[in-house]
Amino acid sequence: STPFPRYKSNNHRSCTSAGRERSIASSSASAGTASSTTTARSRITGGNFDVPPEMYGEKTTSDKVSTKPRRSQFEWAITEGALKRKMPILGICGGQQLLNVILGGTLLQHIPDSVSNALAHEQPNPRHEPGHEVAILANTLLYKIVGTATLAVNSAHHQAVANPVIRWPSLVLAP
Repeated sequence: STPFPRYKSNNHRSCTSAGRERSIASSSASAGTASSTTTARSRITGGNFDVPPEMYGEKTTSDKVSTKPRRSQFEWAITEGALKRKMPILGICGGQQLLNVILGGTLLQHIPDSVSNALAHEQPNPRHEPGHEVAILANTLLYKIVGTATLAVNSAHHQAVANPVIRWPSLVLAP
């Protein structure tokens, strides 16, 4: 049994519908050990968690920050393992934010506290419906895969990258 059944189900459905194999690492495995990442050829890390501000050298400044320390530590360990193995990594939502932190970047703890007139990233409409569009940067693998410069996405987060890591390319930008 996986500790994140919805995450596993959504990941499996997305990967298999795209014709991709998948490997789910279990948090019962020793996080960061070879056994948690060696069978996979790539790494997808998703959201549904806030990255603890302590992981990027800050104190919590917003009462909206709700962390899952065990999940964050597990995601950190297997993502770091994937980086060491030079595996392709796709960070989605909180996973992209965690990847930025692992590589030395920081986050906005709560977008509305830092960006005036910010886009509603915690969309009011149902989560299975698109909430806004994102721009996909040209000359990226994601652009080649989807074949378009914009995509409508759902949005269910309140944190965002504050200081991006320059050596790591962004694929998608949201207003």
